[in-house]
Amino acid sequence: MPADKAVVTTAPTVLTLKFSEGVTLKFTGVEVTGPDKKAVSLGAESLDPRDDTLLTVPLAGGLGAGSYSVAWHALSTDGHKSSGTFAFTVKYPSVADVLIICRFVQFGAAMLLFGISSFFGLLVPRGLRDAMQTQQRRSILALSVIGLVTAVAWLCLEAGLAGDGWADTLNPGTLAAILADTNFGQVWVGRLVLGVLLLGVPFLPGRSARLALILLSLLFLASLGLVGHAAMQEGLTGWAHRANQMLHLLAAGFWLGALPPLLYCLTRLRATAWMADVEDALKRFSGLGHVAVAIVVLTGVINIGLILHQWPIDLGSPYQALMAIKLGLVGLMILIALGNRYILVPMLDAAQPEMLRGLAIGTGTELLLGAAVIGLVSAFATFDPV
Repeated sequence: MPADKAVVTTAPTVLTLKFSEGVTLKFTGVEVTGPDKKAVSLGAESLDPRDDTLLTVPLAGGLGAGSYSVAWHALSTDGHKSSGTFAFTVKYPSVADVLIICRFVQFGAAMLLFGISSFFGLLVPRGLRDAMQTQQRRSILALSVIGLVTAVAWLCLEAGLAGDGWADTLNPGTLAAILADTNFGQVWVGRLVLGVLLLGVPFLPGRSARLALILLSLLFLASLGLVGHAAMQEGLTGWAHRANQMLHLLAAGFWLGALPPLLYCLTRLRATAWMADVEDALKRFSGLGHVAVAIVVLTGVINIGLILHQWPIDLGSPYQALMAIKLGLVGLMILIALGNRYILVPMLDAAQPEMLRGLAIGTGTELLLGAAVIGLVSAFATFDPV
């Protein structure tokens, strides 16, 4: 191990060679050549004391990225000589790869912050909202920390993309240039301030915390619409595109971000004294959900027109292929939401407990599909929009 032609993302610290028969250590050897064609320093070879067909060779020092070739020769215990070669490649995650993950977590945290603040601040009856105050504060604090950390990480990764890779992710000069000389940096200064302010929201008293959370989370999510492909155009068209993207994010955040607390209520508070309040919140969410979904669809279509000027039908383009998959997933989410709203929710008045179970399953499915959509957006947003 590693296997022949394997691509590994973690550099091995030892090579393990498995022979078809026992070998003699004294007449068995291994040489490893790195991508610079220089020999890699090796430790002392050894045979497994319980299995003389298993040879281990420590690799001295860490291996850098690149292709490595291994040449070996061996003398079996019956005197038969053999030799061979194999190769493996060490490929560390690139800055762009890690940025996709960072974007996914940042978008998810921002949407959850806005969705949770809207759900409890606008939809949930006061009694249930007050009863779940501890859970709300813990969730908000955790999401605020995640949001701020990933915002800082995103900034560092942008510096790495603009500079010479990982070496520039923590370069003060590159970071300062990104913050001072780019549109992204100027927007990000504001987002970092919002991230810090969000950390203090859980410690504010009742109504103040609720209002501050709605406002700050709204700005934290909407400001993501000021960077990326929405910021490519200049002038009035550019600002219209940014405004459209901000509205798109807020509608999506209300829809997707409210699903986790709703799912919690449907599964954890079922058959409790709070179930009437849960049903009230569900009906309010179902009503406003129509508006949110309509806005998501309308602004999404406008975004496609402003970026591609056509429908994403060229599946040879990675950007358009992922965009098409995203549209399919959103369509499926809408079908599930409509089923919940017009089939299951009306049956709640008939006091059918199985309807709550069906709603929970539908809501959970929507949430999983929504996470997949955010993942796709996080990926194709790093591609050229062609």
